[in-house]
Amino acid sequence: MTSRDDVLQNLSEYREQKYQESMNGYETDKEDDVVARMKAMLQPVKYKGEIYYKHQGSNYKADEMLLKRIIREDPRTRSIKQVDEVYKRLMIDLVEQERGQAFPIVFTNGYLEDGQFTFTDDLPFSPHFINRRYNPAAKPVKAVDEYLDHVAQGDEGYRKYIIEMLGYIFNTNLDFKERKGKVFFIVGDGGSGKGTLLKLISMLLGAENVSNVSIHEFEDGRRTTIMIGKLANLGDDIEDQPINAPVMKTIKNMATADTVNIRKLYKESESTIISATGVYTSNHILRSFEKGESFKRRVVWLPLTKKLQNKSSKFHKDLRSEEALDYLTMLAIQSLNKLYETEIFSESKTIYEFNKAYHEANNTAVAYLQELNYYDILGFTLKEIYQDYMRWCWDNSLADMPIQQVSQEIKRMFDVDLKGFKVNVNGEYKGNLVRSKAIRDREERKTYRMFVKNSDLELWTCGTPSVWEESNRRSKLDIEPNVEPSNEVKAPFVEDDEKGMPNYR
Repeated sequence: MTSRDDVLQNLSEYREQKYQESMNGYETDKEDDVVARMKAMLQPVKYKGEIYYKHQGSNYKADEMLLKRIIREDPRTRSIKQVDEVYKRLMIDLVEQERGQAFPIVFTNGYLEDGQFTFTDDLPFSPHFINRRYNPAAKPVKAVDEYLDHVAQGDEGYRKYIIEMLGYIFNTNLDFKERKGKVFFIVGDGGSGKGTLLKLISMLLGAENVSNVSIHEFEDGRRTTIMIGKLANLGDDIEDQPINAPVMKTIKNMATADTVNIRKLYKESESTIISATGVYTSNHILRSFEKGESFKRRVVWLPLTKKLQNKSSKFHKDLRSEEALDYLTMLAIQSLNKLYETEIFSESKTIYEFNKAYHEANNTAVAYLQELNYYDILGFTLKEIYQDYMRWCWDNSLADMPIQQVSQEIKRMFDVDLKGFKVNVNGEYKGNLVRSKAIRDREERKTYRMFVKNSDLELWTCGTPSVWEESNRRSKLDIEPNVEPSNEVKAPFVEDDEKGMPNYR
């Protein structure tokens, strides 16, 4: 039989439980009912630590204060504590959407996904919302055509390329972005229209869909968090500083939708996918420590060579009008469809020549080797050629490159490779292959690696007397740099158009 003390103890525990429930806001079953009602009414989604929801037919938005006012309208949530409890329950119950996944671009009358526009009133969730209707039959706007003609300066391929760049920004397919992986640098003097183009892109996408982080801020993980969930990162007037290796790595990772290091305030560093297309402007041609093929393939330099002639207020007003934005959006989406089909950008002589000249100037090894002949390379060691290259850079006040990069450029431009040989002063062990006096004067047997023609590797290795005689004859030929060799001894020069030039397309 239960004693009086046990009854009082149970009563006390019951009162304490009821008190705690009242302090928490309201009973658990009421809390569950309100949370379930909010989920059904608002269709909430959790993204980037915020709750996105629909309200009164609007597109998804992330307004915490408005959401709490909606929760408070329920008769069961009158106190602030009750509202906060429901909000916390929603935050706990909802599953965070992955930041690296691809989302469609939502307009007010449909959404764009994989280059195809779907007209619907039932808009899906996406962090990319453009508060404008898409009009596939938008009429041409004179101001837009005038501006595109100014950029192209008569190069029709350049005009198409600019429109395709806009279409590429509308792409959210991560696989396509990984395959193409482009980032755009627009260079030109003041007044050439660079800022106008950047402003057009910002208006085209909407301020919520763009970030404005300079490339020189990429090493600060706190700044890179701003670019999460954006369609484009627009950097205006980049300073005249070389692009170092860590910055270039971030640029290339963003171009291919790869992971980038970020760090939120007071939190540990983490990696996430940032797929915002980079578009940057500068008055200067920026040098880069990166010289590889991936750099040439990913980074495209777009020159604006003339000053914008029409600077009237009417021209700029027409260029930024709703009609102009509708027309540009239509052109961009049409070009995106073309890119999905062909996976190649339009060919432009202006872009090709500018990018070719940029990489030649940016790569001092190429400039040095262009002054040499095939026979200036054959038979010399890498160290000897590199020492001569260093002297050349010093004489011309240019920055030198690592020996590994110089070796790669030699192999690429002259179709040669490094091969080891045994050499001594008596001509034994193929000593006549080495043209270097410093090596011939040494009275010790040693293996040296020097450049030989790829197609002759088997003959060099066999060591037949005829080959050594031919090598010795070649070494004595007095051939001026860049002179066409005779048919008797053919040098494997490679045409610029066939190999080694940046693939801007």
